[in-house]
Formats: sequence, structure tokens, C-alpha cells
Amino acid sequence: MRGAQVSEKTRMQRLLLLVASRMGRVRPMDWAALSVFVAAFVYRLCLIARGWPALDSDEAIIGLMARHILQGQYPVFYWSQAYMGAGQAYLAAVFFWLFGPSTFWLHFTVLLLTMGFLATLYALARAAYDRTVGLLTLLWLAFGPTMGVLRELKAIGGYQDVLLLGGLTLLGVWMRLRQPDRLPATRRAWLACLEMYLLIGLAAGIGLWSDVLILPVIALAFGVLAINRTRELLSIAGLALILGFLLGAAPLIGYNIVYPNATYQQVASQNREPGGGLPTPAEWLAQTNGAMAVSLPAILGSPLVCVTHGPLWSDYPPSMARSLNPHTLRTPQDEACLTANYMLSLGALALYAIAAWGLLIALRGWLIGWLARRRRTSHRFLSSHFGKGGGGIGESPVGLATMKVVGKLRADEHTENAAEWQEEHARLWLRAMLLGTGALSILAYTLSAQAAINQFTAARYLLLVYLSVPALFGVLWAGAAPLVRWLGGLLARSGIHFAIHSRSRWLRLSSSMREEPGEEDTPLPGKASRLSQPVLGALSMLALLLLLALSVNGGRQTLGYANNASQFALPMPPVDRQLVTFLDAHHITAFYGDYWTCYRLTFETNERLLCAARGGRPDRGLQLLYNRSPQYVSEMARVAHPAYILAPGSQQDRHFAADARAASVPYVGYRRQVIGQYAVYYYAP
Repeated sequence: MRGAQVSEKTRMQRLLLLVASRMGRVRPMDWAALSVFVAAFVYRLCLIARGWPALDSDEAIIGLMARHILQGQYPVFYWSQAYMGAGQAYLAAVFFWLFGPSTFWLHFTVLLLTMGFLATLYALARAAYDRTVGLLTLLWLAFGPTMGVLRELKAIGGYQDVLLLGGLTLLGVWMRLRQPDRLPATRRAWLACLEMYLLIGLAAGIGLWSDVLILPVIALAFGVLAINRTRELLSIAGLALILGFLLGAAPLIGYNIVYPNATYQQVASQNREPGGGLPTPAEWLAQTNGAMAVSLPAILGSPLVCVTHGPLWSDYPPSMARSLNPHTLRTPQDEACLTANYMLSLGALALYAIAAWGLLIALRGWLIGWLARRRRTSHRFLSSHFGKGGGGIGESPVGLATMKVVGKLRADEHTENAAEWQEEHARLWLRAMLLGTGALSILAYTLSAQAAINQFTAARYLLLVYLSVPALFGVLWAGAAPLVRWLGGLLARSGIHFAIHSRSRWLRLSSSMREEPGEEDTPLPGKASRLSQPVLGALSMLALLLLLALSVNGGRQTLGYANNASQFALPMPPVDRQLVTFLDAHHITAFYGDYWTCYRLTFETNERLLCAARGGRPDRGLQLLYNRSPQYVSEMARVAHPAYILAPGSQQDRHFAADARAASVPYVGYRRQVIGQYAVYYYAP
């Protein structure tokens, strides 16, 4: 018995030692990142608990799909849109089954996906640069930009899915590139290799099903694997990658087999005019103008965007966005707004260019590494052709120098330098993938007609740019770190000391910025003179502070706007609660309304109210428009005297009888009652 107690005590001690050793590996910067991560979660939880963002019909359809999943229906795509997968609806169905359907749990579903994205992005930034860049990236995205927070909490379009799955795909490729560039030699190594390729393919496939916006990430990830892991892709590992991708994208592939090319046709119709191809130079300039003046600044957290074309979102703080009339003369304030946003976009593109230039310089190191990967073949070739016989090339200075380089590269295989080179090699390609994601996303956006038509609301198509944000902060931190180090030393000499944990070698302001072996400050391209270094450091520090300040400002404005109880509340906003009370009092259970009213009220009342979408366009009267569910349309056709919910003063409201007669729907014996911002027509003989 005593021996058993001693054994149990020993096991407990070993467990505590294991936990302590694992905790010791977590650096203070990681603890700081964890604190920011928790703060970001609490901030977003407070927003959705306040009812921000307000539910709209796009989100309501996800909620209705989740309800129908619990009733035995299994959709593949978002209703009537064959390019956005139903993954969010299935995830929401789990929470609806546990807690009941509501707007809060619908938003909580996407909140979890968003937090997964933030954690993944921190890991990507840390892997591509260092922990400091990871923390800066996480700080910037914790409370803003407002556009990012808004779309991260909206249950529509799979945006949270592609951010998370795209990040995981890039992270998986990086993890594979860290391994030695040779085929696995043991069964255990083969299993780990196959598992990694299967997971990469699965993440990419599910992401493609969720939203085709992830295509740039998939192209870059698979391209990098093809360049660096050719032998693995030609082995059974390539089959594992394909299998994972096919499993993840199976719903998308199956749907397009049944309905040939349906996804491409809908995506093309969303981005170009019918029958159109690439934009003309004039169209491309207009689309680029919309991206530079509105869309990209909104994504980057501009304190005020001025929109000349397209609507604004009612959930966006009014103090941060306003519409300009494109047909009137612009005031000096309008011009200043547009110019400031142009400058913000140009600054971001300049940082991308600096990061890309630094990457090209680092590519020289990769070329040396590429030679190292081919060293055996090169050595045999040089030995057999140039290493024998008098007067041969091998005896020339060029031949001897080449032989020495190849021999050195071959010797390095058995040193620790090989492992360090492999780590830097993986980091280099991860940076390339992050930069490529941002560049391809921006380029693809400027080719879309939506960039000029809906300058503000179409900015959601740029969300993948957030995956490239570590590249921006990597450049800025590389410039600012020497200045911070100099200031730290100056303050230390003045008797002001910073409490830095010595064992973790965390950010030492009075000595070195290096956190651990291999985690150095990212050098700026070229060699700046001593005179220019303080200037570059000051500019980089100002840019860092500006970006963080813009993010904090967006979070402050968003939280203040979300506290408007007259517009945001749960389980529904006051204006909808007043309308539903009126409908219940008059025993109205079925109605026609525009798209933005119809599906929202249907979900908010748990389908106690039945509707189909009519109207919404002045030139279409009360015709059926934008209906996502044929089931609702057929059920409404059997209702003898449906109600009509219209916007007061709208075309349909002013000409109700004529529009109803033209659409062949009941209208005789109806009364009109204005409830808040709605005009209700109901049957009262």
C-alpha cells in the first residue's frame, strides 16, 4: 500500500514538473498576446450582447437554414447562391439545438470562428517574423478596424470561415516546409507527413466550399508546395493532399456536377456585366479609384471614409462614414477626406512594396539553399566532368571555386546550420505567401465591377487582406526597433529601468531586441546610413502608432454606437418589436415585404410569421423579387389575404392599389397603418 502511495506521489510530481516545463516555454510576449486575445473576445461578446450588429435578412437566412437543418433539411449552399457554403448554418444549428434559435447565438457562432482566426493569425505572424510582430498584429485587430469587426460578426458569406481556414492552410504549409527536404525515412515520419498533407487539403477544400474568395490562398499554398516539395507531391503524400481537398470540397464539387458550372456562373455575374470579360482601362481605373479612395481605407481602419457610389451599412458608426453626392461639387472637406484616404492606401501599398523588395533580396539566400538541395547531383557532375585530368576546367579558378562551394554546402548537411537554414527557408516562403495573399486579393478586387458600384459595402471582399497584415507590421517594426532600443538605453542610463524577465530574453529595451535564436528584427532592404536610421525609425514608429490609434478609435466609436438602445437590442430592436406587437394584435401571420424586412422578421419570430419578398425596387412594383426560399413563395400563394409591409412614402406605398392590381395580389378591403418606420396594409373588411 505504501509503495502504491509513493508511486502515485512520484507520478504527481512528474506531472507537475511536466506542466511547469511547458509553462516555462511560454514567453511573456505570448502571455501578453493571450491577454489581448481575451480582451478581444470580451469586447466582441459585449457587442453581440448589445445586439450589434443588428440582424439583417442575409444573416436571418443563415439562421433559418440552421432551423431547417434541425428539421431534417440539409442544404449545401446559402439559399439561391451557389458560391457560399452552408457551413455556418450547420455550426449555428448546434447552438440552436443546445440553447434555442436566437440572434445572439447566431452571432456567437461566427464569434468563435473569428477568435480562431485571430489565434491563427498570431501564430502566422510569429512564425513569419517574431512574437513582437505577432503581438502588434493582434493588438491592431483586437478592437478594430470597425469594418473588420463588423464583417467578422456578421453570419453571412463565409468570411470568418475563409479567414480561419485560409490561415490554417498557410500555417500547415509552413509547418511542412520546416521539415527536412527529403522523403520520410520511417513509418512514423510517413504517417506525420500524410496527416499534415491531408489536413492542408481538407482546410483548403472546406474553405473553397465556404467561399471562393479563398482561391488566392489555395493557389499560393499549393504553388509553394509544388516548388519546395516536388518529390513529396509525386509520392503518396500528394495523394493525401488531393484526397483531403476532395473531401473538403465535396459539397461544392457534387453540386457543380448536378448543376454544371453553377458556381462559376454566379460568381461571374456578381463581378462583371453579363457577357463581359476583363474591364476596359477606363473601368479598371474607376474600380481602382473606388478601392483606393474607400474600400482599402475602410479595411485599414480609416476614421472617416467618404463614399461617392453605393450605400452605407446602417450598423457602421455614422461618424466614420458618409455619402457624397457624385453629381454635385465637392467641398474642400470632401476633397480632404478623399485625399487622406488615398494617402492611407498609398502608405499601405508602399509598405507592401518594401516587404516585397526585402523578400526579393532574401530570395538570394533561397537560391543558395536550392543549390544545397541539389548538392549531391552537382558534386557528382562536377567531379566527373571537371575534377580529373590536367588542364581541365576543374583546375581553373572558376572550377575550383565552384567545387569548394558545392563541397561546403554538402558538408553543411551534417551541421546545425542545415536545421537553421530549413527554418529560415520556411519563414521566407511563409512571408511570400502572406504578401501574395494581400497582393492577389487587392488585384482581384480592382478587377470587380463592385469596386466602383458599391465602394463601401463591397469592401468585404478585401477581408483576406488581413492575412497579409503581419507583413506591414514586420516592416514597421524592423524600422522602429532600433529607435526603441536606443530610447531604452537612454532611459536606462538616466536611471529608469524596465522590468524585463531575464530568463525569457524578452524585449530588452536597453540591450537587444532579439527574443530567441532565429527571431531577429526583420532587416529593411538595403543598408541605411547612420544619419537616415533615426529618420526611418521615427517614421516607422509614427506609422505604428497611427495604425494602432486608428484601430482603438474604431473600437471606441463602435462600442459607443452599439450602446444606442433605440437601434440595437436583443432579441430584436425596438422598431421590430413594435411592429411584431401590432401584427400579433391583429392576428397577422403572413405578409409580403421587401427582402430586407421579410427574412429578418421571419427569423426573429421563429417563423411564426410567414413571408415572401415583393417590391424593393421602384420600377418593379409589387412583383416577387430576391426570394431565397421557393418554399415560402409557394406557401404564401395559398394565403387568402396576406398583409403588406412597405416603407412609408415609397413607390409601392404611394401606388399600393395600382401595384397590387398589376401583380394580381389581393388589395380590396385593406387598411393602412404606419408603425414606426413601416407602413402596414392589412385586410379589415
